[in-house]
Amino acid sequence: MAIEFAIRDLRNDTRAVISAAQREGEVFITNHGERVARLSGMSADTWPAELADLLDSLPDPRDSGLAALLADDDEQSRATEHL
Repeated sequence: MAIEFAIRDLRNDTRAVISAAQREGEVFITNHGERVARLSGMSADTWPAELADLLDSLPDPRDSGLAALLADDDEQSRATEHL
């Protein structure tokens, strides 16, 4: 049986909602009785891999994008030289 919490419960008692998601695997958040979100728990065994995947998908914070901008400028310069 699925457990549901109203948005109000999530706001007022976040800890209980999170605990239920960890214990049950997932809970649903409702707005006026309609399901609007699903919150799933993570076990200590799975979260490191999921976090690593998430971090791998993010851009490198040390990369300001300067290299890409410089590469674009070089391409544009070469294109205008031919004109």
